[in-house]
Amino acid sequence: HGTKWMEELKIMCDTAEAKLATNGKELQRPDMDRGPNAEEPPKFHEGDLYLCAESLEAMEGALGGVCDAVDAVFKAEGPKRAFVAIRPPGHHCSASYPSGFCWVNNVHVGIMHGILNHGLTHAAIIDFDLHHGDGSQQIAWQHNSRSVKAAKNAAAWKKTSIGYFSLHDIHSYPCETGDDEKVMNASICIDNAHGQNVWNVHLQPWKTDDEFWALYESKYTILLEKTRSYLITQAERLRAAGQNAKAAIFLSAGFDASEWEGAGMQRHKVNVPTEFYARLTRDVVRTAAEVGTAVEGRIISVLEGGYSDRALCSGIMSHVCGLAGASAAEKNHNHNQYNPSW
Repeated sequence: HGTKWMEELKIMCDTAEAKLATNGKELQRPDMDRGPNAEEPPKFHEGDLYLCAESLEAMEGALGGVCDAVDAVFKAEGPKRAFVAIRPPGHHCSASYPSGFCWVNNVHVGIMHGILNHGLTHAAIIDFDLHHGDGSQQIAWQHNSRSVKAAKNAAAWKKTSIGYFSLHDIHSYPCETGDDEKVMNASICIDNAHGQNVWNVHLQPWKTDDEFWALYESKYTILLEKTRSYLITQAERLRAAGQNAKAAIFLSAGFDASEWEGAGMQRHKVNVPTEFYARLTRDVVRTAAEVGTAVEGRIISVLEGGYSDRALCSGIMSHVCGLAGASAAEKNHNHNQYNPSW
């Protein structure tokens, strides 16, 4: 299934330049053998997907970057935290359908690379892009559903677990039109039931810094609590069965929720201050260091959205500062201690 999709994507990239030169549509799906019993594939949405001859190389480079980061943090002598600055983003891409600028789900490829090559048993995705990662949530759900139903003698990788935890604006894409299914999916909260661990939190408006940090403490840190609980529960389950537990945290690091993002992305007036990225990241680093989670400090952060230079530069600097050092944060949890001037 995946091979056919990559074959189709290659054809589309190879023919994109000729089609665009003649005012054609590069997103038109080619006639090809999609296997027995294959139905007519759905059309791609032309408003938020683009291709050119170099697109495939960009996607392969992005995936290579993510896999290199996974390899690095799983090395005994390697760094424990990595930030992967890549494009195109990935969290809107489901198992076989791209959307929202996302052609391949980079984070899920990274997770599967960790599962197949490094013995990863469970992974948590924390997604703080402005938009709900509908593709990432769907892939995690399908993976866990198959895992629960897997035979006892199934290969170890088929019985792994993925938790998805997202903070996003419920009024923005993909929920902007009020599509019932998308709004419901972006609001699901299921805690260790039927093999599923999904928690969605919606961003709220704020006027002062104090208001925002009150929201952070009362509503947004729930994501961290749910992530921590998920990681510990999975580790305990594996150890009780006499199996090794080996986890990692993946961050879908989008910066389009930044207060400095362009008006087009911020039309619903819901955002976060730049300092949020450092604070959240430090809190994730602290969670990753906890013994019971089996994460052993491993964090792979992968760039998602963020479209203005100011949002990207300030947000990523804040985020990398959070990744780079947690010692000061561990000494003093008061967020007022960390108020860098960007």
